[in-house]
Amino acid sequence: MKRTKALLTAAAQRLDVPQDVLTNAPRVEVMGFQQVTVEHHRGVTEYTEDAVTVAVADGAVRITGAGLTISLMNQGFVTVCGNVADVALLPGGCP
Repeated sequence: MKRTKALLTAAAQRLDVPQDVLTNAPRVEVMGFQQVTVEHHRGVTEYTEDAVTVAVADGAVRITGAGLTISLMNQGFVTVCGNVADVALLPGGCP
């Protein structure tokens, strides 16, 4: 699995293609203090008004704040809105 990921990463660099396109690496987009979008997710593992944790291939993305809601979610991405205080990348594999 690590060899395949390394080959895809090398191919992305040689082809001048963004790495997340070939490797399904998570992409996190933060828009001010109001919205966070996580692409290439593997599901939501925690959802409260104060914290949302989204599983990704190599760990999780934890969003904390106040009044957090999931405004959009599909197989490709999840968008969290509210008063965002912190976005943390948590290492560790995801099944």
